[in-house]
Amino acid sequence: MLKNFGSNRGQIVSGEYVVASILMIAAVVVMSTYVRRALQARAHDAQRKIMADVNTQAGLTVNMEYEPYYTISYSNVDSYQRDSSYTHNSGMVDREINMERGIKSVSNQLQPAKAD
Repeated sequence: MLKNFGSNRGQIVSGEYVVASILMIAAVVVMSTYVRRALQARAHDAQRKIMADVNTQAGLTVNMEYEPYYTISYSNVDSYQRDSSYTHNSGMVDREINMERGIKSVSNQLQPAKAD
């Protein structure tokens, strides 16, 4: 039993495990870049599809890009509120509140300034 105690055979196997684990870690690190880019592309495509659906269904024209330095935008907000109360013979009060709000927002994107 003690004669096998000093054997070097187990060290060869542990070296293979170290090399295999290093290769697996390297593969995960390299693939993480591609996975991140794929997820970002999915999010970008989803945003484009939602904006296209909004443009077609609501009849709006919404700019896909946002560059605050080249954008002129203004908004008009109209609000209307009507309150009406009615008192019953029993003393109960009915109160009705009608509120309407309209928002019109216009945004024009200018061309980027040319570098001189």
